[in-house]
Parts: sequence; structure tokens; C-alpha cells
Amino acid sequence: MTWIEGLQGVGYTAELLKSVHGFRDKREIEISARSISALATNALNLLDQAYSGIALVSFLPLYYAISNLSKIYIVTAGLRTTLARQKRHGANYDVDKKRSHSLLNENVNIHTQGVFPLFYSVLTGQSISCKRKISLKSFYPFISPIEHELSQFQGLQSGLHLVFVRVNGDTASGFRLILEAAVPHTRLAKDIRGYKSFVGLRTDQPRQKAISPTVQASSIEEAIELLSGHIRRSLLYCRLVPSDSRPNPPVFVPYTGANLLMAEEVPIWLAFFHLSNIVRYSPEYLFRLKDSKSWPLLLAMRKHALLRFLVLFWSHVNRQVVHLKGEW
Repeated sequence: MTWIEGLQGVGYTAELLKSVHGFRDKREIEISARSISALATNALNLLDQAYSGIALVSFLPLYYAISNLSKIYIVTAGLRTTLARQKRHGANYDVDKKRSHSLLNENVNIHTQGVFPLFYSVLTGQSISCKRKISLKSFYPFISPIEHELSQFQGLQSGLHLVFVRVNGDTASGFRLILEAAVPHTRLAKDIRGYKSFVGLRTDQPRQKAISPTVQASSIEEAIELLSGHIRRSLLYCRLVPSDSRPNPPVFVPYTGANLLMAEEVPIWLAFFHLSNIVRYSPEYLFRLKDSKSWPLLLAMRKHALLRFLVLFWSHVNRQVVHLKGEW
């Protein structure tokens, strides 16, 4: 939060827009910097409000803090004027529907316009072409800071798989991108389509691998550049494996059959949006959740998932991967 306070300085933010995000028009830089300053200030005030009050209703200001920060993603992508025309959430929660006994059986509806679809397009480079319904069970497994609580209190395993990604070959025979499961007997060899972090690969079932077509290149550096189109970088979860000292350590990637691309910020945004609606419109259900096995999970999420979103946000603003030692 202290780092984000720096974005309240218009001069500092203007310099970030120029040097990091490639803005050139002076007027647009000034307007965008002032917009980011206001959004950052609002987000910080909402975070202060959330953590100075009781946990039960904190999900409402926490969501609005996340929403303000997600708007900064959109402004830094040069979509400030588009955002001005699409100020609605871009998602909704059916408050009149009968509430499920299980938190994870609840649903959120996603629209084609609004803050969330714009945020999603900035993260993934893809648009949401039609309205769709998505269950909490389909995106909670990708909120990595609460994977222990998901398993302990909901019996739901993480949707993240550990994989090795490397480029193999030589200038004579060509180079290929190779994807290999770090843990044997995962679904990698059965259905590569679930690994949406990668495109254009085919499975090599006997060896638990997936491989790309061969490219010709004069060096490994050139080959990496040519093969990078097979990787959706926004779907690589930047988790540290502290005990792994290998030069090519494994990475975590989401495995899902859903059409929605699970960039790391996406499930966190949706989870807090859903909970903010519970606080606003369904106080009876909120108290049921407090008395249920879901409550320790939600208490963990309000701190650890929120912290993760702040780290991801700061990484995006600076276009650098930021890790907090001990975060995992």
C-alpha cells in the first residue's frame, strides 16, 4: 500500500506512463496520470476502511479497492476513454436467486462490456464475446494464496499444475518448445487443451510431454523469440519455488476446461465481486457463511489474496515481476 501511495504523485505517475507504458501524447499523459492518481487514492482509502472495520463487511470496500486498481490497468493500456464509456462492473450477481448451501455452487454472470471485460482484455489480450455464467467452483481453485484453506475446508484441490518449459534443439535440426509435467501422471498427456497457457502444442503421450512445431533459428535466443508465440505469458503464475535452484525451474499454470482465461488477477477480482454483492444484498446469507466451514477460507482470502492482487498490480504498473520474500 505504501508503494501504491506513490501513484498519487502526478509527476511520478506521468513519468511511469512515458518510460514504462510508452505514452507519447503530453495531454493524454497528464489526463491519465491525474486519473490514476485519483483511482489509487480511492483504492487506498477503501483498503484503510476495510481493515479498520470488522471482517464481516470488509469484502465490500475490498472489492471496490480492487475495482479501482483494475481501472488503473485499463488506463495504463491506453483505454481511458473506453473506460469512461463503460463504467459499470461488467458482471452481475443474481440477488433474487435462491442461495446455495455451498459457497462454491454460487454463480457470477459476466458481460461483454464494463470494467471486468476491459480488465480481462488488458490481462489476456482476448475479449469476452458473449454473456456467460461462471460458478465459483470453476475459478476459486486458481486463487493460489488460499489453496490450503480450499483443500482443508472445501475439499477442493488447487487448479494449478507445476510444469517445466524449455527450448530444445540445435541450429542444424531446429528448435522446439517442450512442455513437461513436473509431477507424473497429471493430465498433460491426456488433454493439452486444458493448459490454456500454451497454444499450438501437441501431446507426446508416452513421455508425458507436449511439443511445438520445429523452427529454424541461428541461435537459442532467436529460437526463444520465435517460439514465444506458443506461450500466453499472462497465464504463467509467478510463484517462487524457494527450494528449487535449477537454472530452468518449474512454473505453475492453470488447468481448466472453462473458456475464461484464468490470468492470476481474474479469479481474485471475481471472488471479491461476488462477496461484495453478498454484503450489500444478502445479509442473511452473509451470516450463514460466517457460521459455515467457508468462513476460515474467506478470512484468509481477505488478507492473502488481497495482498497477492496488490503485488500483481505493482508488477503490472512497473512491468516487472515483483516477489515479496516469504509471500508464499
